[in-house]
Amino acid sequence: MITMNRRQRVIAAVLLATLVAALLSPDAPDDELALPPPSAQRAGSPIVPTPVSPVVSNSAPTTVPPLHARTLADQPLGLFAAPPPPAPPVPEVPPPVAAPEPPQVPPLPFRFLGRYRDGGREVVFVSFNDRNLVVGAGDIVEGVYRVQSIAGNVMQLIYLPLQQTQILEIGQPL
Repeated sequence: MITMNRRQRVIAAVLLATLVAALLSPDAPDDELALPPPSAQRAGSPIVPTPVSPVVSNSAPTTVPPLHARTLADQPLGLFAAPPPPAPPVPEVPPPVAAPEPPQVPPLPFRFLGRYRDGGREVVFVSFNDRNLVVGAGDIVEGVYRVQSIAGNVMQLIYLPLQQTQILEIGQPL
């Protein structure tokens, strides 16, 4: 049989008395009395209990989010496990390249020096890249320009790489 010492008997008696008191206590009424907050109490004034009604709102039902079972993927690898490698850097997207401008005809590299008539052909003296040239209609200069015509006070040249016409003013006609 189990023998109990004095200390164990006292603890058992206190436990038994607590259980009996809990079972025999009257149920609490629906309207509980509450004390006013300490700031509302005045020194020397009697404390008057005020009834408090429970506030229950039936307009919006309370929803509890569902519980999800833990998976192995949710668990950390371990305290001393190596950390996962960092995510690769996101490559910078270069801004879209605008369409290149169409090639432009360079400014005329000629400087008018003079003109004269040789036989029945009119020719013009021009300075081109620090060289003095004598050109007439139909001549090709450095494989880049062709003299189209000399008429009045203009010489019409064609820039051969782009097949575009340019005009050089050459003074009064002869």
